[in-house]
Amino acid sequence: ANTVDVTGTLRLPVRILDRRGMPILRPLPVTWATTGPGGATVTPDGVLTATAAGPLDVTASVEGVSGATSVLVNQFGAIAVGGQSCALRA
Repeated sequence: ANTVDVTGTLRLPVRILDRRGMPILRPLPVTWATTGPGGATVTPDGVLTATAAGPLDVTASVEGVSGATSVLVNQFGAIAVGGQSCALRA
């Protein structure tokens, strides 16, 4: 599963295949959508920026064909306490 901390980024690669399973090499525009209690934005080139903790589904669509993946957004990465860093997870 893909995981990222709030405010972190995650690259979501997209492979576009024709009906025979061969890669399409010409650039095609990808439309992104996210759903779920977690929050994120995705740039046209597939860089997700997490905005709210929780699970979410990310869907990429090209010319009416879609594929999806799941992402878990964690609330905290690390926090400094008394000069020492410690990991916290929600």
